[in-house]
Amino acid sequence: AYENPTRSCSGYLIHTHEGYIVIDCGNGFIQQLSRKYGDENVVTIIKDLKCVWLSHCHFDHIIGIYDLLFYRKKLTNSELLICCDPLCEAEIKEKQKIYGKGNENFFHLIFNDRKKIIDVCGIEIKSIGTIHTEFSMGCVMNFKNNGLKLTYTGDMFYDDKFINEVGNCDILISEATYPKDKADRCSVHQHMSNVQAESLQTRLNASY
Repeated sequence: AYENPTRSCSGYLIHTHEGYIVIDCGNGFIQQLSRKYGDENVVTIIKDLKCVWLSHCHFDHIIGIYDLLFYRKKLTNSELLICCDPLCEAEIKEKQKIYGKGNENFFHLIFNDRKKIIDVCGIEIKSIGTIHTEFSMGCVMNFKNNGLKLTYTGDMFYDDKFINEVGNCDILISEATYPKDKADRCSVHQHMSNVQAESLQTRLNASY
């Protein structure tokens, strides 16, 4: 259950000159793209989608991928890179067989376990372990054409090890669940407070 019933699910679109990358894909992700960019532009985005990177197996971060994959199947049969943990991979493969009526490669997916640096769309994606749930990770995206460095935490407990491994970044996407007056819940659910997210921005020298 969410602390706030109006809380949004996670999902971020990264636009590069070589295609699109999705970071996490919560419920309603495709619908949010349509609201923001219009149906015609969503067709272009999904056809040119190169990679989906998933932080962990909780449904508020992955359940929207099935809408995305089924929509994409109507547009293209090109392969799509899915970077995720083994629990997500097993879940997606099970649904793929259901949608494909037994076809294990219905969506034309290539899976990556995030253990090594991923090079896609002119970006190097390094996954970094986080304290949240089994196999959960954040990531650092290094844009090779302009030197920008983007960090994504996903859900995580405030962690010096993560901060030290990231070092510095230009852009920080940090998911903070609890306000200051409920920060005691962070240790119970392995999430961050908004105050901790602000501290993370300062410690990583993120300008945005």
